[in-house]
This record gives sequence, structure tokens and C-alpha cells, in this order.
Amino acid sequence: MIEALTMHPSPTSFSPARAHLILILSLALVLAAPSADASPMAGFQGHHSGSWWNPSRDGEGQFLSFEQVAGRRVAVMAWFTYDDQGAPRWLVGAADYAPGAIRVDIPLFSGRGGRFGAGFRSESVDIVETGTATLTLEGCNQIGLLHADAEGAFSLPLTRLHGPLEGTDCDGSRPDPELSRLPGSLSGAWWDAARAGEGSFIAFERAGERRIASVYYFSFDEAGAPVWRVGSTEVDPDSDRFEVQLLSGRGARFGTAFRATDVELVAAGRLRIEQDGCTATRMRYTGSVDFGLNWTRAVGALEGLPCAPLLPEPSELDRALRPLLAEHGLGGDPGAGRELPGIDAPLAQLGKLLFFSRALSAEGDVACASCHHPALGGADGLAVSVGTPAAEPDLVGPGRVPADGVLRIGRNANTFFNSALYERGLFWDSRVERLAMGGIATPDSAPGRADPLAGASLLAAQARFPVLAPAEMLGQGFPGLEGDAVRRHLAARIGNYGSGRGSLPPGEWLSRFQAAFDSEADAETLIRFETIAEAIAEYQRSAVFVETPWARYVRGNLSAIGDDAKAGALAFLRRIEDGGAQCAQCHRGDLFSDEQHHVLAFPQIGPGVESADGADTGRGRISGRDIERFAFRTPSLLNVALTAPYGHAGGYSSLSKVISHYRSPGGAVSNLMLNAGWCRLPPFDTEPGCADGETAARANSREALDQLQRVREQDPEGALPALPATVPFAVELQLAEFLRTLTDPCLLDRTCFSRWIPTPEEAPDAMQLNAVDADGLPL
Repeated sequence: MIEALTMHPSPTSFSPARAHLILILSLALVLAAPSADASPMAGFQGHHSGSWWNPSRDGEGQFLSFEQVAGRRVAVMAWFTYDDQGAPRWLVGAADYAPGAIRVDIPLFSGRGGRFGAGFRSESVDIVETGTATLTLEGCNQIGLLHADAEGAFSLPLTRLHGPLEGTDCDGSRPDPELSRLPGSLSGAWWDAARAGEGSFIAFERAGERRIASVYYFSFDEAGAPVWRVGSTEVDPDSDRFEVQLLSGRGARFGTAFRATDVELVAAGRLRIEQDGCTATRMRYTGSVDFGLNWTRAVGALEGLPCAPLLPEPSELDRALRPLLAEHGLGGDPGAGRELPGIDAPLAQLGKLLFFSRALSAEGDVACASCHHPALGGADGLAVSVGTPAAEPDLVGPGRVPADGVLRIGRNANTFFNSALYERGLFWDSRVERLAMGGIATPDSAPGRADPLAGASLLAAQARFPVLAPAEMLGQGFPGLEGDAVRRHLAARIGNYGSGRGSLPPGEWLSRFQAAFDSEADAETLIRFETIAEAIAEYQRSAVFVETPWARYVRGNLSAIGDDAKAGALAFLRRIEDGGAQCAQCHRGDLFSDEQHHVLAFPQIGPGVESADGADTGRGRISGRDIERFAFRTPSLLNVALTAPYGHAGGYSSLSKVISHYRSPGGAVSNLMLNAGWCRLPPFDTEPGCADGETAARANSREALDQLQRVREQDPEGALPALPATVPFAVELQLAEFLRTLTDPCLLDRTCFSRWIPTPEEAPDAMQLNAVDADGLPL
């Protein structure tokens, strides 16, 4: 619809087959007191745009926008309401209007057939006519609405839901046009042009002294029926980003049969909005699904209310970076186009409870979240993890120590954030690996062979193994049981059937599984380790945090990061011969990982992996290839500032120390070996006799350094590049500053990431991990 309007000069050329379906009103805020009416004789103007409603019809509303494009004035209307059966329904339309017009007739349309989220396809949308709306301007706070279709007509008086647009008065005057970073001039119709058939409205309005952002999203449900999702929130005038809880509704009827008392509101996910200037908006939706979109203006700027440029002119650093962004194929969203579950999806909610359940450990003292906690960047803040037995099982992060003082896990915990975006393998050595010929190889299958029980995804396959690791969750295990027998027994314990009957405190697991899988099956049928792994995988797949300042910069917001970070990005992306550090050789793409295995010769410290002398040969232990000895998978750098310490054994406590390793691997390792320096890192700092391992650590680290040299000689193009000594040390600081821009702000805001942490009230039994830090405070 909107595309047709921008191409043709009159409403008669309006093409319903290309309809752009748009959003509407907030249901949660109190109506602001109206200002004195101004004369309507000036006609519709941009300042009349925003949220409108009839106060007697709480539960439905209208968004109106008066925009301009190519010398034309276009009125756009979106109406969120219901059909004759009480299901949500939206009506949208647009029409040209003449200068000074106080009346406009807008043909309305609705649609069905699309799907919400990354799976949306415009060609699936069927558009239907839904009558005509006639708007009559009666005052700056009063508009008359007449709806007519084949079944009849009815009229409604409309008034402002909140107040005038931010930065304007009721009469359109602009006493404080620069008062907010989210001015009213940003209001209007927004869309992703590749998704014709759905769209949104955004309004920035004022309610007394409060500044209100409202978002109205028109789309579809999983069955293709039309659904609206609307919400409002108070915003900070000094911020250009906000998050809003969305609602949808059902129960009422359209037209004269509407009764506000029939409306039942339901939560419909959350939307994060970042405003990147006058013509670009970034959104990320998290609810039953998770996806992000880049919205642009669907029509144009508001009539008579131009948007002032909010972004600076490109600097020399910006001009140097733009071609590099194109060369490296960077778009800002590594999950673009992927169909991912949201944290509100029933299966992800079940997975969250299982991820935090100590019932999956043999001794009932460890959960997945004991080593992978959302409050600790999806990891645990330790050099190497502490599984079972722990001195204080509920303590997670620094301060967590083994009950007997013996460290048994030899590797640093990978964050589970963004793990859904890996396509090739998981774990430091990719021992769970997607095969080129199809299927997933696991430790349960022969090398290079698909495991028939791996499950549908890498994460479902991965979830099957920590429960079998004595140092992680198995502990002393179950006498006489191993492998799949352990998994079956753990499922039976949670389901309270067979060998597990009565093993755990009473719980509500069966009802939680039935709700998640929409099934009335009994526990023995429904609660199996395969379904446990599937649910845990869906929870992990929902934890996508990619909306970083760097991503905003890549999309064109030149003020999203500072000059030091831009200089660091230049060094990161440039090749060594061009004066850069060539980091993108391995940390490539929007995920910042090539998912390959490389020899970096990071310090060999701690108990190692299946080695009597504490060595960890990484991928070489899995593949048996000499060239891959001491090689480890390239981790993503997204949110890397939150996941210290670094390296496969957590030998480096800061980003600066990691960067120093790339300048001089031998020098950085020697510095850590000096006086067994790693023994000052948690949990090594509480390990009795930690320094006794210095001889082995030096020998194993020396062997890794020798392997790095051999790989450089055999594969100079693919090996870790040597950073020239001529690179100024200031570049190291700039690289660290750049890496900090890879942090999603959601992870710095407890109210945002807490959706991935179950509250004590959500617990299905007494086995939930309600983690605390070393001071006994809740994580």
C-alpha cells in the first residue's frame, strides 16, 4: 500500500495488492488533559499525527499520520480493533489530501496469510478491502471518524490519547523543537520495504511533563491471522533508544457492538527501538520469536514538521572505515533471516527452568547455569569452571570453589549467548560438529560420523553431554549406569516415573512439559532426555544479544561509537601490510568468528583435558591431526567485554592482555608464567598447591608456542599473523575500545536480561538454582 502511494499521484491508483500494514495505539497510559482547541481552518498538518482514540472504547484505537512525499500530502491511518468473532483485527489505509483540507476519505484494507517474524513472506499476504474511513478535523485535539462499508456506517469522535507531539504544541507551534533526542518529528509510518504486507507506526508525544513513545505493529500470528501488537513507555529525553512491552487483545467486536468490558489484553512480547536519525530505525522483537529489522520511513517526513539532521557529517575515520565494512560484508546483524525462538516461547520457557535446575546433576548440586549464568555474560567469570562438587553450590562466579579444593575442569566456560548463530560446531574443540554430508557428529559417534540421537540442532546435541561429565554435572554418578542409561534415569527422576520415581522432591514438571509441548501425554511419554535437550536448546537459541553500538555504526549511525573505537576498528579490519592488526582474518563477519580452529598458543594452565601432565591439545585431540594440536575454535567477540577471563583456560584477565598476546605470544605467556601468575586468577587463587604446576605449565605452553611456529611455517596465510613491533601501543588501547562497542546494552541492564533468569516463584520444584555471588547477593 505505502509503496503504491509513493509511486502514484492519486488515491485512485492505490494498489491493495502491495498493501503496507501499519500499527497503532497504546492501551496502558491515562489520557492526558487536552489543550484548548485551535481552529481547524489550516487543515491537516503533521502535528496532528499521533495516537488517537475514543475514551469510551478503551481497548481499540487509531494512529493517524499526515506526511509528505514528492510534493504530495498523504494521510495514513491505522486502526487496531477486532472482528465479529472477537479476534484481533487491523484496518490500514492511506490517501492524498489537498493543502488546507479538513476532510479526507481513506480506503481501508486488512490482510491475512503472512507469518510473524523472520519467516514473513510478502507473497503470502492476501489483502481485503474493509470499507472507508472519513476523517474530519474539528480541532487540534478533536477529529471526527466515520467508517462505512457494505454493512453500514457508524461514527466516532476521536481525541488525543496522550498529548501533542514532542516539541510541538496543540496548534503546531514549536516552542522547544530540540528538547528531546526523540522529537515528535520522528513520528509516523515505518516499515521494512522488503516486508510489504506489515508495518508499524511510532509516535513521540507528550503527556504533561512526561515524554511518551508509542509503537504500533501490524502483522500476523503463526496461523496467518491478522494481529496487532501495541505499547507505550515513558522515555528519557537524553536517549535515542527505548524498550516497550507490547500488548494485544481479543474479545470485543467491531463497530457499534464494541464494548470495552469485553476486551481481554494479553502480553505480546517486547520491542527494543534505536532511532538512528530521521530516516532509519532499528527494532528488535523478543517474544514468542526473536528477530531484528531495519525500518525506514514508509512515506516521508511529517507535513510542516521537518526532521532536523541528528547525525554528524562523516569524519576521516568514517570515510576510511566505510569501504572496509563493504569489503568484509558487514551488515550489523549476524542473525538476519534466521528463524529463532523468543524467550516467551513456551518451549524456551521450559528450557529456562531446566537450564537452572539442579535436578539434572547426579548429586542435585549443579545446574547448567552454575557455569553459564546470564548475569555473568552467559559464562561464569572464572578462568576454568567449577562444577561438582562445589563448596557452596548456589554461589556462582568468582568465589565458587571445589568442595575438596581440586580443580577438575580444564577449560574456560563459553558464553551461551548467541550460540544459536554458530553453524559448524560447539565447544572449544567442536566435538559437537555439523558434518558437510549432513548430520551432527558428537562424542557418542565415531569420528566424522553422524550421531543418530544428536537431535535437531547443534545446541540440542550439545545439551546431552555435560550431564555425563564427572567434573561438570555427573559427579560420582549412578552406580551401574553410564551413557544413555544416565540420561534416561535423569529424565525419569524429573518425570517421577520408573527408576526415578520418588528420587526428587515433589514438583510440577509434568504440567510444565505439557504446556510447553501442547500435549496431554503422561510423564513417561513426554519427559524424555530428548525433549529435555530440545527445551534447553530452545532456551539457549532465544538468547540472542547482537544490538551493539558497533552494529548501529555499521548501519550508518556515525555517532554510535567514539573516535578511539573507530581507530580500533580500522586496525581490526585492515591487513598487516596496510598498517592493521588483521584480526578479521579469524574474527570475521558480523558474528566475529570464522568457526575454524587455530593455534594461538594461549597459556597452557590448569588441569588440562584428559592429560596426565595438564596439557590441552584442543582440536587435535578430536581430529587426530598433528596440524590441529593446540588449535581451538575461534569464539565470537560479541559481548566479549563481559566474558573475562579469556582463552581456552582463562589465562588472560583483561582484553589488553589478550591483545598483548597477539603482539608477542611468547612474551605474554612468559609474563603469566612469572611466579605462577595465573594462580592469582579465580578459581586458581584458592587451589592448594596451584604453583606446583608451574613446571608442567611452562613445558606445555612452550610446546604450544613451538606448534604455533610450525603452523606459521607450513601455512603462513592461514596462521596467526605476527603483529609487527612497529605497530604503536596506542593501537592496542584502541582495539580494546573497539571490542567494548561489541556489547549489547541489554546485557548492561538487569531489567532487560533478567527475562532469561527464572524467579524463585517460577520454580517447578525445590531444585532450582537461585544463584548468589560471593557476598551472598542474588545474581
